[in-house]
Amino acid sequence: MELNGGLMDLKIERQDLNEQVYHILKNQILTREYKGGARLDLNDLSDKMGVSKTPVKLAIHRLANDGLVEVVSRSGTYVTQLTGKRIAEVMDARIMIEKWSIEHLSKDDCEQLVVQLTEHVHRAKVNLESDHFDYQQFLEADVLFHKAIVTMSHNQLISNQYELLNSFLYISRIFHFQNFDRSKEGIQEHAQLIEVMKQNRLQHASDLLVAHLEKSKQYMIYLIEENGGAI
Repeated sequence: MELNGGLMDLKIERQDLNEQVYHILKNQILTREYKGGARLDLNDLSDKMGVSKTPVKLAIHRLANDGLVEVVSRSGTYVTQLTGKRIAEVMDARIMIEKWSIEHLSKDDCEQLVVQLTEHVHRAKVNLESDHFDYQQFLEADVLFHKAIVTMSHNQLISNQYELLNSFLYISRIFHFQNFDRSKEGIQEHAQLIEVMKQNRLQHASDLLVAHLEKSKQYMIYLIEENGGAI
């Protein structure tokens, strides 16, 4: 019994280590500590993190499935570059999911969602109106706002796919929300969406949401083009 317990504890610790390495690398990629196109050396990564190559290899495999890195045969592992074309594809998929989610809300779910969205908008407004605008906090509030719409669909498969899309968009959003004027405009669009949802006018809300996301898509593409066509 003691032996089995010890083995179980060891397995849990190993799983925790694998998760930690994965999340550390993912965060470094999303914040562009490792920029798009950068080559990731497994030996270097394992040395820097003080771990064996096994958890690093497992993390790279998961990141490749997430689409955040690309493993090129006989060449190495590279951080995926975000281009205008990739942003357009991801945003179009995101629009489809959010549009479907909001159009299929029940009246009760719509009322619950309005409460959640109002809280996220309030949080973003407080940050926006403070003396020191923290775009990272604003980014988090925006992510939670849109994620709440999809979560209320009560469809776990759709929610999981949406999470993968968000990994790509997090990178471009970092650039996007450093623009104070666009951030302010986005909050106004969120508030307008909430007012329409309070009236349970879901088709109108869907139209407003699509227009909001299309505007964000075009601005993200513009920012990428301004940064040389890829980030």
